[in-house]
This record gives sequence, C-alpha cells and structure tokens, in this order.
Amino acid sequence: MPIEMLNFQHESGTFRIQFEIIPPLAAAPRPKDAIKTYSPPPKFRVNSIKITEVVEEGSEGRKKSLQYGRDFESLAQARSQAGEYAKRIVREQMGSPDPAVT
Repeated sequence: MPIEMLNFQHESGTFRIQFEIIPPLAAAPRPKDAIKTYSPPPKFRVNSIKITEVVEEGSEGRKKSLQYGRDFESLAQARSQAGEYAKRIVREQMGSPDPAVT
C-alpha cells in the first residue's frame, strides 16, 4: 500500500506526516471438510511515522521519526488513529522552536 501523507498546520509551521499502512495477508483457501480454526482476524499495521516540518526551499526543517508498531481492525481506524497520534506529537514536542539564547 502506498504511503499515507497528511499536512498539519500548527502554530506558525506546517508539518508533513507520513506513514505506511501494511494490509493483512490474504487467508489461504481451506478445504470444505477442514476443521474450523478460531483465530483472531487479520489486522492492518502501522510500523513507523515520519514527521517533517515544511519550510522554504533550500533549507532543512525539523524532522522526527517514531516507531509506532500498532495493529488496527480496519483501514479507516489505522489512518485516523496514526494521524491523530502524529498530530499530538507535533503539538506536544514540535511546537514553536525555542528562541536563540544570547
């Protein structure tokens, strides 16, 4: 699956949030007379999240890479919860940069 990308405006900066959602593997076909196994349903997985500050061309913005590693029941849950987690990290840890100490 392609990488999901969001733009998030916080305070005076814009941040690009990227994460990849890995779909569950397809179940193998079973014969009709096979004994039914009770296993948990396959889940969608988000392994890592990358956050980059979008700045003027030619300059580097702040970056953060998070090891997320969570499983979700549906694609919609994976998209919304990974995006909300990344937005919370931006608000809490990547707010306005500290002014230079003179």
